[in-house]
Amino acid sequence: GDEKRARAALETLLLEGHPKGQALAALFFYEGDLLEQNRETALQLIKLSASQKEPRGQLLLAQWLIEGCTETCPNIDRALVLLRMASDAGLHDATEEIGRIYYDGVGMRQNRKAALPFIKTAAEAGKSDAQRVLGTMLHNGEHAPKSHELALEWLTKAARQNDPNAMAKVGVMHLLGRGTEQNVTKGLLWTWFGAREGEREAQYLIGMLLIDEGEDIKERMQGLIWLRVAASRGHEGAIELLENLQPQIQY
Repeated sequence: GDEKRARAALETLLLEGHPKGQALAALFFYEGDLLEQNRETALQLIKLSASQKEPRGQLLLAQWLIEGCTETCPNIDRALVLLRMASDAGLHDATEEIGRIYYDGVGMRQNRKAALPFIKTAAEAGKSDAQRVLGTMLHNGEHAPKSHELALEWLTKAARQNDPNAMAKVGVMHLLGRGTEQNVTKGLLWTWFGAREGEREAQYLIGMLLIDEGEDIKERMQGLIWLRVAASRGHEGAIELLENLQPQIQY
């Protein structure tokens, strides 16, 4: 079947020493998808791919080297070298990953000023995570001049790529009239999209709005459901609101 043909094609690439094939096979071995999971074999293959200057191989090896790292990470310097090579080769995923490392402080002190140029480059290349982060930084005036208009522009780009957090933020900006004329309908629509995609802040907002503004018991019950969903995902505001509403409702 299709799986057998895919394995045969992959085997041919591996026999030829093809670096893209090595990176692909490494990913399959690492995740146990198509091939039986074998992390040791995956690491050997990805090292071979990266040694042949395959950008995707360099990216994957770097990500595996820092997997699970927080403030301390013994392999962070090696990972950054690999990521910079992949980024210089035009792999925007690697550029975005460098930005994330500096932004979150992976294996180093958080340095969002250093992160900004990588985030901006990745955002301009269409990477939705970078677009959302750039929009948030512009909204807050974090290491860049505050601009609600530019923030909304970048957040909308991310939202249109189905980023739930960006959807929620775009919704709030339309509701409040930040960076644009206030548009409650558009704001509620974007917030609803974010809630439907699993963004807990959007779920909380929709729930709160339906409970406060619902025209009938059915809408208020829908609001309660959204609050419970947000609370189950750890949203503190939803948890607190449900506790305050508890005398009025039956679980």
